[in-house]
Parts: sequence; C-alpha cells; structure tokens
Amino acid sequence: MRSILLAVLAVASACTVDIGGNGSTGGGGGGGGGGDTGGSGTTDTGRVSATVDQDAVTTELGQTVKLTYALASMNGYAGTVTATPSVTNAGGTAVAGWTLTADQPTVNLAADGTAQIVLTVVIPTDDAELAPIIKLGLSDGTTTATVASSFTVMNQVTVMLDVAGSASGLHTTWPAKNAPLRIMSGATVIFHNGDIVAHEIHSGGGIPHESGSLAAGAEYKIANVTSDASWYCHDHESSTDSRGVIVE
Repeated sequence: MRSILLAVLAVASACTVDIGGNGSTGGGGGGGGGGDTGGSGTTDTGRVSATVDQDAVTTELGQTVKLTYALASMNGYAGTVTATPSVTNAGGTAVAGWTLTADQPTVNLAADGTAQIVLTVVIPTDDAELAPIIKLGLSDGTTTATVASSFTVMNQVTVMLDVAGSASGLHTTWPAKNAPLRIMSGATVIFHNGDIVAHEIHSGGGIPHESGSLAAGAEYKIANVTSDASWYCHDHESSTDSRGVIVE
C-alpha cells in the first residue's frame, strides 16, 4: 500500500490540506571515460488535496451546520482515506456535547479521482464553548492531517414556533413537553413565531410573561436567562401544556 505524507497548507479562504508524497529526484551523472551511472531518489507516491467549503462559521446554540469536504487524488494517488471528526477549544481540549456525523467515514480514491464528505454538526443548546474549532482528521492509517473550521456561536437559542396546525389545543408541531430546553445560565432565549397566526408566550420563572400577542413572523426575546422557567401558548393552550426551560 502506498504511504502518504500529510502537511497542512495555510490559505486565505477555504481551509485546505495537502496529503502529499515525496517528490521524485533525478540521478547524478557519470564521470571520466566510464559509463554513466544513475543516481537514486525518492518516488512520488501521489497526494490528496482536501478543502472545506466553510473555514469560518457564525451560528447560534441548537443549530445544525453541514460542512462539505472535497477530496481529490493528485499525481496518481489511489487508496483509502479515513475521516475522523472532532471539536476542540482554541487550546486543543475536547469539547463535550456536540454531535459530529460524517456521511462517509472512509473514502476510496481512484487515481486522479474525487470524493466528497459531508459532516453534520449539531450544536447543543447548553453549549458553554462559544468559539470552538471543528476538525476533520484525514489519514491513510500511518499519518494524519487536519482540516479545521472555526465556529463563532452566539449565546442564544431560538425556539421555532412552527405552524401549529390548529388554533386551539396543544400545538403538536412545537417543542415537546417532555423535552425541556436546556441552556447555560446567561443565555438568551428567542421565541420566533413561524406560524400564520398570533400566539402569546405565557411563562414564569426566569422567562417573563409576554405582554401581548406575538404576531406572525415576530420574535419575543429574553436576554440573560438565569433561572428555570416554564412556558406555553396563552392564546391556545393551558397550564397542563407547559414546556420547561432548565438552566444549568
């Protein structure tokens, strides 16, 4: 099996790694009246170029982001490349709670062929690291290089109030009662009315009761939530439909 060397290249826009073999070197010349003798050198084992479509991402808590990596064989490289995702802080310490899923953990590159890996990144609503780095390690089993994307995560989470399907009763397309929203103390909570009718957020605890109906397309924003809360739609639901917010 071909061995590949891995080196990271600094670029201005898309993040790129170049997985490269040693370049070939020519032989030396003979001398005097004797015949020429060939020199020795290293053999080019080919290389793989890898780029990511986003090297900087700005998002918020609770969001799902997809990163697309393009791999290309160069100089005839053929072999299997393994992809291992991870998330760390700026100092390289692993960050817990994130879910990283590559649609292809390994890709088999034909000589001069291409492949694509899509990494789905799920950010927890109670994440405490707001400037993480998403890394995709690429390896042939011997050596490894990393493609990195820097994330800026706004300390806010948006509760999407989708079309309720009914103007009365439990809004079943909204966040479930048995799945409370978990946030870190100090986060901002935003209720976004994505429905076609108005709703009113009846809440208590760390989230004040809304002082009027939330029109279609509007947002109710509560900054710096520091204690647990409960909420439901004042217009169409009752206290038995309350959903929880847990502050960690």
